[in-house]
Amino acid sequence: MVFTAGLVKLPLTQFTLFPTLPVELRLKIWTIASFHSRNVDIWARCLGKIGSRLHPYIPFKYTSYCSVPAVLHACRESREVGLQYYHLDFGTFYENGTFRFETPPKIYINFAADRVCELSGSDNNSPVICEYFISKCRNNGAQSVALRLSSMLDGDSEPLLGYQDRPLWGSPTLEEVVLFVSREDLDMDGQIEFDEVKDFSKTDNETFILLDRAQVLLWRRFNEDWNGRSPIVDQLKFRPRVKYAHILLDGDRC
Repeated sequence: MVFTAGLVKLPLTQFTLFPTLPVELRLKIWTIASFHSRNVDIWARCLGKIGSRLHPYIPFKYTSYCSVPAVLHACRESREVGLQYYHLDFGTFYENGTFRFETPPKIYINFAADRVCELSGSDNNSPVICEYFISKCRNNGAQSVALRLSSMLDGDSEPLLGYQDRPLWGSPTLEEVVLFVSREDLDMDGQIEFDEVKDFSKTDNETFILLDRAQVLLWRRFNEDWNGRSPIVDQLKFRPRVKYAHILLDGDRC
């Protein structure tokens, strides 16, 4: 006798036949897994000050709470495939003839799939750090970048958006820029997500003002760059899509 009433279908958690699949199919699956989109948090950590009084330099390193992609430690076969798309990046280097400073790259990233999230905040919104971040994204073909609005609007916004001859959107691969709002300082470990704001009028007054200022600033910068003041945009076929959002940490709005 077979009883069907009350049966609960549980989600599939194991696929024991995977090793018996043809090699070509397994490699395709590992390739798809290598393009699982992640929000990769990037933090610039200042390490003091070096150099002379006339030519000081603030050394910094990049860190991230983002875990190593699962495809890189599932098995040897998956790692071999994953390393074709993921690589270690966000090392730093500086040399001026008198001294040299360098930190190794320690963050695994696939710029074609991951969203690169600059979370350092206005305390580290220096021209050197911002230009380093932008050049990393631009030179590696980043498709999606997230920036904190308060960092962009506190004082000089040009470093974080990129200078006229080297704008943030000066890459033909960039498809999306997420500008996010945060009520508090961010420096914590957790799962990062973004909740898009589509109706500014439904936000609180402080957030509304921040978003409105950002729209004006972006409108001005886009028009300045796209009307010929920045020659690099002549190479581009489209403007990246701009999204405004709240940042969520483990599902809670920050």
